[in-house]
Amino acid sequence: MKLETNISQLRQALQTAPVVVLDFETTSVDPRTMQIVGAGFFIPALQTQQQEVAAASVGRAFYINLGHAERDRRFPPVKQDDFAAIVQPFLRNPLRQLIAHNAVYELRGLFRLGIDDIRCRVSDSLIHIHRTDENLRDSLGTWHYHLPTINYGLKNLMAALEGVRPPRLAEVTGNRNPMFASIEPIARYCVVDCQNSWTIYCRAAQHFAEDPSLKHLVETIDDPNNLVLARMMWEGIGIDVTEARNQWDIYDRAIGCCRTELWRLLSTRQRLDTPTAARQILKSLNFAEEFGYEPFDDANSANRETLLRAFSATTDPQKQQVLALFLSMWGMKQRISAFVEPYLNRARDGRLFAARFASTLVTTRFSSSPNLQNLPGRADATGDDGWREVLPASCRAQETTRNIFVARPGHLLVSMDLSAAEPRYLSLLFERALREQDSRLVREKTLLQLQRESRYPVLMQAMYDLRGDGRHTPEKIVWPTYQHDPLWEVFHKGQDPYNALLKAIDRSGFEEAKRQNRLKAWFKENRWRGKKAFLALAYGSGPASLAPQLKWSVEQTQRALRDLETEYATLGPLRELTLREVVHTGSVRTLWDRPRRISGYYQLARPNPLTIEFYYMRPTRRTYQARIIPLGTTRQQVQAFVEECGVERPDGSFRVVLAGNPDGTVRHIDRRDRFASADHFNKPPFRNIPFSCIRSIREENGLMRTLPRQEQSLRRAFNSLCQSTGADHLRWIMNNVDAEVCRKPKFRDCRLILTMHDSVVYEIPEQKLHDFVKAAHPIVQRRPTWSSIALKSGVEVGRRFGDLVDYIPPTATTSK
Repeated sequence: MKLETNISQLRQALQTAPVVVLDFETTSVDPRTMQIVGAGFFIPALQTQQQEVAAASVGRAFYINLGHAERDRRFPPVKQDDFAAIVQPFLRNPLRQLIAHNAVYELRGLFRLGIDDIRCRVSDSLIHIHRTDENLRDSLGTWHYHLPTINYGLKNLMAALEGVRPPRLAEVTGNRNPMFASIEPIARYCVVDCQNSWTIYCRAAQHFAEDPSLKHLVETIDDPNNLVLARMMWEGIGIDVTEARNQWDIYDRAIGCCRTELWRLLSTRQRLDTPTAARQILKSLNFAEEFGYEPFDDANSANRETLLRAFSATTDPQKQQVLALFLSMWGMKQRISAFVEPYLNRARDGRLFAARFASTLVTTRFSSSPNLQNLPGRADATGDDGWREVLPASCRAQETTRNIFVARPGHLLVSMDLSAAEPRYLSLLFERALREQDSRLVREKTLLQLQRESRYPVLMQAMYDLRGDGRHTPEKIVWPTYQHDPLWEVFHKGQDPYNALLKAIDRSGFEEAKRQNRLKAWFKENRWRGKKAFLALAYGSGPASLAPQLKWSVEQTQRALRDLETEYATLGPLRELTLREVVHTGSVRTLWDRPRRISGYYQLARPNPLTIEFYYMRPTRRTYQARIIPLGTTRQQVQAFVEECGVERPDGSFRVVLAGNPDGTVRHIDRRDRFASADHFNKPPFRNIPFSCIRSIREENGLMRTLPRQEQSLRRAFNSLCQSTGADHLRWIMNNVDAEVCRKPKFRDCRLILTMHDSVVYEIPEQKLHDFVKAAHPIVQRRPTWSSIALKSGVEVGRRFGDLVDYIPPTATTSK
């Protein structure tokens, strides 16, 4: 492809181009310190109004020299101000579209050039491909046979999905700074990245064409959020370096006190800072008396959950104190390493700028570096941390990490937090399930079945003939008979959800408080237990892990969970429905109708050929590899046509035990092999392969996935129903406040600086506080189309994030 370098020709091309792909070449990955040396553009030649059908390699490519040290007449240098003036008309046009891979980085590059008035649609090919497959990470059990790792990097995606291996920048520059390397190879490298970003974008667009609801979410939530996130990251958040250093010193002193106290209790001076040393000490205390087995025998057993369970199980004061000291010491060390230290190291000119702020988690929630999404609470003394009560005062420190963050002089921090957001989402999921029951599952199953029948009519008919019962009709789920779900009714009536959950798990305590006429005080004292009950309701926490948090015995917690499921009887059928959706369709849908695909199960639910590795236990365990066509699923297994299945011999050769012909007849069978000849209702070459025996799945493009256990998959799917709903809800709020408030001239100096959990935090000039809250707060509480109950939000204000107080409107102040 011809590489164009003339800035005037770029100006003309941008005047008519509806879509442009951008990639900057820079000297650093830090937008605050980088120097932009060049800008690459790819302008696709769209064959129709739908860019999805465009050929990825057809179009015009430009590279503009913005700061290369080398002089080359083919790449005339362009002043950055002149460059900004040329691209601004395109960026200000709402009818145009800018595409980039990791768009928030490119946007901050534009900000660095002084271009901050961006109104065009900004699409991120990284986010787009993530929305088509949120499991492309080796940490999630996905890998590729010729790649050391798998992730959403552009080079990695091209290798894994397109079979193309683009060079890396270090290979092009010879490990030199791009500013001082030869221009031409960098220019070609840059425009190839632009073309590859377009290829990934088109690949995702083809998927979106088959899923209109996902396409709508990407266009209305994900794309607008790129600009909001980029502005927030560019703005940064104020940090008090003196306060951060002071907290580090406080935690260090408390850690030293914990260590000294442990040495005193254990009459030893051995090391305590490694997991191995801690496990040896904990093992020596003989917790087998409480558990019936040794809980600290495993190499990874010295974790917070095991320590909490041990603390709840033992009545020995010394053991309890040892456990509490370890919990306190490790907690403060984690606070330093995860929060205080990175904040200090990355602070610059009184601001902290996140190096990464992404929403490419499996739940689509935000993650950031450093960690700004899981900031500790304001104080140590919380109702669920009974182990703190046995600590000496010198061995604990006040958790004031949030006070590190401060507003600029003359400004205030305004935090708007959705109240009881996740219980609200769960109540709406309950209500949706009660209303729709399994109708959505039946529709999706039928559609998948029609796809199989259309693609493999001969195989499907042969399988039906063998089974003798046509399409399999699953057992119906038994739903409660009431009209509205009880948890939905709690919110519909404006009641406190945590009090309602508390009442369900502690009926005897409720009745006793009622007899004593002290219900109000009882709810206030025990409401935290209602919050913990929600963990069991939404995320399936078991009695063993929940008991120490509730400060109850395991037996009492078991009774409480039984009472909870009786009171909220939609929970059981919804879990069963979720499991069936995982097994039969490989995905679940949030309240926004965004799919959450479960890696492995999603692939097995579709009629695409796969290679699987599985084992068969009888008469002895054997590992098989098979090329199959999935033709349906049951609760426990996948029904497959086996193209070829074999066993690897000890000498490394491959022995085929079963193979089928395209018409469904047997091509080869080894009658001595138990898998090939096993007698069940599917006859060779149709086989039922249990999910529990499948270890991995390889798709035709070479992507390989570990198949998680059903219990783990159900937990992941059920969790994401709330979490993914909440993540999209938060982005929707951020986008709406930005579009309707912050972009208005009056509020241009009101800036989003942080999102955390279900909160958005803005930095506001003091004199604009009341006007901003009046304009923004109704938007935060606005109901999405899927909500049939009110969404409430609290507003807090203050100079320091840890000292925020409830906001009082001017009218309330005047009336007092």
